[in-house]
Amino acid sequence: MTQSAPDSTPPRLFQRAKNFLTLNPVRVGLFCLLSTAFLCALTAGPCADPATKNRVIAVADVHGDLGQFLAILRRTGLVNEQNRWAGDCTTLIQVGDLIDRGPHDRAVLDLIMELQQNAPRHGGQVLAAVGNHEVMNVMGDLRYVTRDSFSFFTDSETEKRRKAALEQYRAYLKQRARFFGRPELDGAVDEARWLEEHPAGFFERRSAFSARGKYGKWIRKGSAIVRHGNILYLHGGLSEEITNPVAKLNERIRHELKLFDNYVDYLTRRDVILPFFRLEQMMGAVRQEAAYWESASSLGGGPRTPKPNHLNILQDFLEIGNWISMHPDGPLWFRGYAEWSEEEGPARIETVLKTYGVDHVVVGHTPMLKTGISTRFGGRIILIDTGLNTDFYSRGQPSALEIHNGEFHAVYLADRQELLPDPDAFPRSRSTGGSRSLKNQSGGLLTSPSTSTSRHRRSP
Repeated sequence: MTQSAPDSTPPRLFQRAKNFLTLNPVRVGLFCLLSTAFLCALTAGPCADPATKNRVIAVADVHGDLGQFLAILRRTGLVNEQNRWAGDCTTLIQVGDLIDRGPHDRAVLDLIMELQQNAPRHGGQVLAAVGNHEVMNVMGDLRYVTRDSFSFFTDSETEKRRKAALEQYRAYLKQRARFFGRPELDGAVDEARWLEEHPAGFFERRSAFSARGKYGKWIRKGSAIVRHGNILYLHGGLSEEITNPVAKLNERIRHELKLFDNYVDYLTRRDVILPFFRLEQMMGAVRQEAAYWESASSLGGGPRTPKPNHLNILQDFLEIGNWISMHPDGPLWFRGYAEWSEEEGPARIETVLKTYGVDHVVVGHTPMLKTGISTRFGGRIILIDTGLNTDFYSRGQPSALEIHNGEFHAVYLADRQELLPDPDAFPRSRSTGGSRSLKNQSGGLLTSPSTSTSRHRRSP
């Protein structure tokens, strides 16, 4: 029996729809209207509470404290007791540093990612800015990862991976000793110390933050700066020296993370590093490799010469401290808004606001432990990091900035305080100033005072 082609006869439902539309042209318009409404309903659910329209909740540094993060989300009505989205049409904006210092990095990331998916079904949205600690973890700077955080990444293969990585490291040391002609480098590894430095869950966590890992992919797709209405939200801040458009800055930081991945792939293929190295290990290995080839070049090359551009790649990698994603004055690290004097601050922030055509900038990064959520320079700057991780910050407290119908409030677990009571203190409708291109495409926006990984003069 001959079968007809699968698509030769349209399904009955579509045939009826065709007949319906051909009977009366008026029905075509009705059909289009209903179809549009149906598609809109699929992408964004209606507000159960219309009062939540135009409501924004901004939360700063979570630092792995799941309990306090959930507490402030419940306090502001964004999640229910089952940790599901309950904020209707509210917009939640998290300004970075979800991780490090606390034990529940994985659970915090899972929560924010799930809320991002679920909120639009109720008419809300979740916007998460990338913080410096997210970038640090992508690049292997793990100084602030706790042992408990590592432990939540373990599985049944953890010990097998640790032993395999140890053997891989031993082989790496032997290869490096032969390459440099220095047999004294081929020493035995202190196994106990090595295992202490690579606790259970270390390799799984590194994999999860890699370019192919669940959290690594999410961070690499993220934005460092979020513009919502007439307000910029970001982790550190923007100095008046940075004038590139928001889209260009976000694109630049994503590009740098991709470039870092490319460097790691290259250095791994050349046996300069191992893929699970911490950032400081990478830098040390690259310095050693660069010094070797610089010495060989000064001696006329000798029997060995580096492949074309190899030395340049090594030297470029050592300059990542100049990248905007790593620079102390870049948008992820900048602390000027908390440090500018009352004399210099107004003029400097006015330049920033005019450049970006906004009225306010909301940032985290610098804990305001004594004052709580604070405003500066007539409300133009709002500092919202209050040390949510109370295990790490003994004087910290969970908090959120609530913006609704032009009113600004600081929300705490047991209090709600009005901010910016004088609307005339911050004029609106600013004109957008000019934008310049990136000053240094290979090194970032700014000139770093130091190219080493010890660039941070203050705790990140």
